[in-house]
Amino acid sequence: MNNAYWSLFLSLLFAGLPLMGNTQSTEFRFAVTFKDKGGTASEYSSEAPLSYLSLRAVDRKFGQGIGIDSTDYPVHTAYRNQVLALNLQFKEAGLSRWLNCQVISCSDSSAAMAILALPFVESVQCIYQGPLLLKKTGNPSFLPMPNVSTKMYDLSFAGSDNPYGQSSLQNQMLATDFLHGSGFWGQGMLIAVMDGGFSGVAGMSSFANAFAQGQMLGNWDFVEQDAEVYEDSQHGTFVLSCMAAWQPQQMVGTAPAAAYVLFKTEHVATETPMEEYHWVMGAELADSLGANVLNASLGYTEYDSPFASHTFSTLNGNTAPGSQGALLASAKGIMVVNSAGNSGNKPWKYVGVPADADNIFAVGAVQSDRSYAAFSSQGPTADGRVKPDVCAMGRNSTVMNAAGITTANGTSFSAPIFAGALASFCSMNPQNGPAEIRQAVLLSCHAFQQPDEKIGFGIPHFGRAAFLLNNKSLKTGIQVVPNPVQQGVLRLIVDAPQADTVSVRIRNASGMEVMRTQRGIGQKGPAALSLNLMAADFSAGVYWVQVEGSSGVWGEAKWVNP
Repeated sequence: MNNAYWSLFLSLLFAGLPLMGNTQSTEFRFAVTFKDKGGTASEYSSEAPLSYLSLRAVDRKFGQGIGIDSTDYPVHTAYRNQVLALNLQFKEAGLSRWLNCQVISCSDSSAAMAILALPFVESVQCIYQGPLLLKKTGNPSFLPMPNVSTKMYDLSFAGSDNPYGQSSLQNQMLATDFLHGSGFWGQGMLIAVMDGGFSGVAGMSSFANAFAQGQMLGNWDFVEQDAEVYEDSQHGTFVLSCMAAWQPQQMVGTAPAAAYVLFKTEHVATETPMEEYHWVMGAELADSLGANVLNASLGYTEYDSPFASHTFSTLNGNTAPGSQGALLASAKGIMVVNSAGNSGNKPWKYVGVPADADNIFAVGAVQSDRSYAAFSSQGPTADGRVKPDVCAMGRNSTVMNAAGITTANGTSFSAPIFAGALASFCSMNPQNGPAEIRQAVLLSCHAFQQPDEKIGFGIPHFGRAAFLLNNKSLKTGIQVVPNPVQQGVLRLIVDAPQADTVSVRIRNASGMEVMRTQRGIGQKGPAALSLNLMAADFSAGVYWVQVEGSSGVWGEAKWVNP
């Protein structure tokens, strides 16, 4: 037995896998890692990226000053074909350009021994053993980005004193209402969502608007290799609702105007290393489509036998395949958001993979009173970095499934609540790159000066982040932005001295009161209030608006209705 075969024999033995033929009902998957991308025979070049990346992806990288290199090249076709030619039972179950590997499915684990004899193969690792999953039907396809009008969102938001309904607290905790009140709902942003299934999404009224406006661009199931993701689990449905739901006065997500691609990367019945590879493949596809934000309410710590689980020493941000993929996704210009995990009150209390990766947002959970939720996984990482990075509401989060509105607990929901708000913030600041965005968001967090292992830097305030990002301070009183007003919506930027219910009064040039309404402000700091002027008879002219809280008048400003 030569060294290559002996190496594979040992890896299989330590994994507890049988070195013999297996029945057709059992499937094995092997990650075949290659030594290079074809060397001088490579069919790809950084000079012609549109052969393997979308124009949106290339533009996003170019706009952020990110170069295209060999990690962007697809896996070498000749290598793939030679592996498949070794055995008729080999089927391709996935490809990772970043990890430079091909995932092979077969029913006989001993058949994989022949792969290591190929001179261009670096390693072969079993990453799944279980029931047959692979269907392998079709290829992923996606619609182009839509041009989403936000007028419907703006008018609905401006015409109600409680547009969020039961989702008010989780939106206001991050000052997402500042973003929405300023007219930014995630429009122009592409969010990739990776989960274990999105049962019922296609028929839910809360997503009907997103489908009607062409915001649901497509999907792919990496587990079965088909385009069926509206199945298996409602977990992804809950997650998506935190961002994309549009049910005014009942539930509104943090980015209802964003575009979405949905990826099923998780096999909910088992925990195996295969899912980490799917995580990376999903991130790669998100990158190739030009996604701005990626949300994964997933994490990996312990695996089913016979696979070895992670240890705390693994959590150094660059050892596990999933963490390597998250690092690369961030380096490629994607804002990566991953749940910290729900192990805070368990023997394994730490964040999982890939939440340990640097330069991503690992999101922990707090309760409605902004205190730490005991289940939320903790830091630091093995190399001493602060984790989680930020927190959002994860206990009694408002979510939706096909049956309607309910509540759920977990960093699975604090992550998308934050991810959608982040997308809306990026929509507000398209000229700023991920590093600038990240810095402003972290600086806005309430515990930035004293981060700890439970909440990291704390809860972001996207209103404060907006001013930090542009190195501006809010003028005393209130501002009308823009002035003259546009599209029948009066937008006010207010420096709130505390959370309060304020009275907003509008007077005409003669001093007559023409409108009075109330609005809730969730927390201290920059807040945006918006009023629907189309609900009243406002003629062209000059008006005055006054905001009064429980402590007195906060400010007054003159504005023009054109």
